[in-house]
Amino acid sequence: MEDVERLLVTARERSGLSRAELARRVGTSRAALHDYERGTRLPRVDGFLRVLDATGVEIRFDFPAPVAGGADLAEFVGALAVSGSASGEVDAAWAWRSIVSDFIANEFVPATRAQRKALVASEPTLLGDDRWDSFVGAVAEHLAWHAEFDAPSWTASEVRLRTGPFWWPVHGELATMRAAAMVHSPAAFRRRCINVDGRELPRVTR
Repeated sequence: MEDVERLLVTARERSGLSRAELARRVGTSRAALHDYERGTRLPRVDGFLRVLDATGVEIRFDFPAPVAGGADLAEFVGALAVSGSASGEVDAAWAWRSIVSDFIANEFVPATRAQRKALVASEPTLLGDDRWDSFVGAVAEHLAWHAEFDAPSWTASEVRLRTGPFWWPVHGELATMRAAAMVHSPAAFRRRCINVDGRELPRVTR
């Protein structure tokens, strides 16, 4: 947040505009602009860009060139590991969204066959939670089966198979949801005692 404050103050000072004049041009109040610069309020993205535009500052975004097939599973899990090391545990909702929605749907499904193999080839870092480490192995095994190639060997390591008692990563305590997950859990998950409703996983076509 300090970077936002510093950028707003620097942009206004270099433009030579008073806070009152800048607020008038942007269509906001002087008090709001003052709060943005002090960091007591965070502007919306569109408001932030309007302020910079009014001061003549141009924003340029540089994105690295994408690697073949995009970010692999190891990269997504690595981000979860960083978050988990800070909080002490894996955030279930974020882990599910990151792996299922972001990785499977956005990276794996649209990739080519060669890219798909590369996306799950490298073993992700361990999260330190047997359930989630097994879940990651199940994901890679499940995807490989649907894409018709051999699952990477790391998915069969001991640490990827020791989930323990039956586990529902995201289905809560509702009995009907748990029952559906048990019935529709794909084989790669079921053999690790992980219950997920396979109908909620993005469909992988060959």
